[in-house]
Amino acid sequence: MILNLMRYVAVSYSGAGALAIKDDVPGSTMTTVATVTLSNQAERNEVRFQLPMDARGFNIRVRFTPDGGSTLRPFSCRLFCKALGGEPSAWRWVSLPIPAPSEDWQEIELPIPPTTDDWQEITLPIPPTTDDWQEITIPLPATPEDWQEIPIVAGTDGKWQFVDMPSGEAS
Repeated sequence: MILNLMRYVAVSYSGAGALAIKDDVPGSTMTTVATVTLSNQAERNEVRFQLPMDARGFNIRVRFTPDGGSTLRPFSCRLFCKALGGEPSAWRWVSLPIPAPSEDWQEIELPIPPTTDDWQEITLPIPPTTDDWQEITIPLPATPEDWQEIPIVAGTDGKWQFVDMPSGEAS
């Protein structure tokens, strides 16, 4: 795995929303390192934002979230980054895979009634945790000393992406 150091993000979009960038350093837990507000743009617009100095990770995820009630259409997203370790690289722009938006898309009304102003907060009937609770350990066997990494996606030279697999029974 190669550690990537990130400096800028460039986004081409229309609409309004937010862009969140997550990485897994430190601690191997995906953590949001930057959230960027994408102001309302009727036409396609490209903007660049500087990322925090500690934006780095082995795995990097980007999530676009539209503002409530609006449409956000991301056209492209690029990170200005550099690889560290292994074969270090120079700073370069890397395009993230964003599927092209369909030109024949249309908004649809969802049958969700609006929340009225006369709503009330309720207390859920969940009993409090008693003082006599106990922590338990799960008996997981230790990893053997002679373990080996297995390449999950062989022969792709790091050029792969996550895909959703269809669910169903194996035949």
